[in-house]
Amino acid sequence: MIHKLLSACVAWRRPLARGPFLVAFLILFGLSYNLERLLAEGGFHFQWDFFRYMSPLSGLISLFENAEGDCGAQIGMLALSLFSSYFGLLLVVRRLVSLALPAWIGILFFLPVINALFLIPLALLPGKEADTGDLSEAGSEQPRPAPTWLERIIPRHPLGTAFLAVVLTLLLGVSFTLLAVTAFREYGWTLFVGLPFMLGLLTVLIDGYLQKRSLWRCLWISWLATLLLAVGLIVAAVEGLICVLMAAPIAWVCASLGALLGYLIQARLYPRTATANLVLGLVLAMPLLMGMETRDRLTPTVYSVTTTQEIAAPREVVWRHVVAFSELPPPEEELFLLGIAYPLRAEIQGEGVGAVRYCIFSTGPFVEPIEVWDAPRHLKFSVAAQPPIMKEFSPYPNLQPPHVDDYLQSQQGAFRLTPLPNGHTLLAGTTWYTHAIWPQAYWRLWSDAVIHKIHQRVLRHIQSEAEQDVA
Repeated sequence: MIHKLLSACVAWRRPLARGPFLVAFLILFGLSYNLERLLAEGGFHFQWDFFRYMSPLSGLISLFENAEGDCGAQIGMLALSLFSSYFGLLLVVRRLVSLALPAWIGILFFLPVINALFLIPLALLPGKEADTGDLSEAGSEQPRPAPTWLERIIPRHPLGTAFLAVVLTLLLGVSFTLLAVTAFREYGWTLFVGLPFMLGLLTVLIDGYLQKRSLWRCLWISWLATLLLAVGLIVAAVEGLICVLMAAPIAWVCASLGALLGYLIQARLYPRTATANLVLGLVLAMPLLMGMETRDRLTPTVYSVTTTQEIAAPREVVWRHVVAFSELPPPEEELFLLGIAYPLRAEIQGEGVGAVRYCIFSTGPFVEPIEVWDAPRHLKFSVAAQPPIMKEFSPYPNLQPPHVDDYLQSQQGAFRLTPLPNGHTLLAGTTWYTHAIWPQAYWRLWSDAVIHKIHQRVLRHIQSEAEQDVA
């Protein structure tokens, strides 16, 4: 008995039928998720939710950085994560063997949200089970039952199938985006990772439903669908050009992964009934994942961005222009010309701790109560109110998607002035902020770059004013 159990733990090339796969995976998920949740909340006093469990690496990093806990709890969490990852991957690879799909595609198991959608074809497609026969007998040579709902609407001409695939995925993409940003008010993993992956997969499954397509056709038709979705979101007044361009790289990668999986599936000639059920399963999974992500409400991480500028002036002179500075010249950076909010001037009421600084941006004022006044060394302030972070670049006037108002929040700001041996001053500006848009690691690249550009605009203006005073 023990020998059979150990053999099953390393039997990577042994096929696994749908029923045993689902039962084993549900048991593994129930055990590992609840044990990790109990350990995280009991040993670290840290919230552990479904979406954190789906991305164990980022969850562990966040856990170790932001929560208190002893070494034993950390080792236990790591051991549970490795245990669930190993046996989860084992089940996935064995199921791929049963479906005659390459084992390397199992890497999708480690990608958050994509892994949940990846489980749907593993659970719905028939493999080498005894009740379905071998895959070689499941293709077009078998007598077919009545046409499926998908078979009734798909044109026979290759251009017709491509057109239908793109149009259907375009309509689904716009609908699910509207559902996410208006009903769920969620800019998260499901929207930016899961939806492009699903649309790339669906486009290929529909286009290759009647006839096997080449890898190149599968890729370009998924890219075309993604491009038209971006245009559709702008035309339908759902998003503006800037946010669509920012989301384009991650959407393109995820759609390509979906197209690759779709190519491997349609190339195996599974029964058409199973493929039609797979299309329905993927469509129904999207609102479910969006609802689960909304329920979890992940806590945003506080990030900081620091920018420095050497100024040829003593810090007493620089300090005067840090506290308040005059009107800046019109921006020349393309980022600001496209609609990102940019600073115009800074004013202050009062002096010392308790004074209120107003940094006027193109979209309105930041209200900044002073918390540290250590002239001429250190100025620090909180942010009591802030304007919209951008004005969307759109053919529609006053387009105001939800993320413009409160999804990126500035928390604090600070200036530090350090004297240099050559008589100059090193001015460092820091902003602490959060953004409720996921995956945070991706969107932080954009938000850090934008804040850095804002810092540079202010610091260079302070440099110009201070050096003119000295001159």
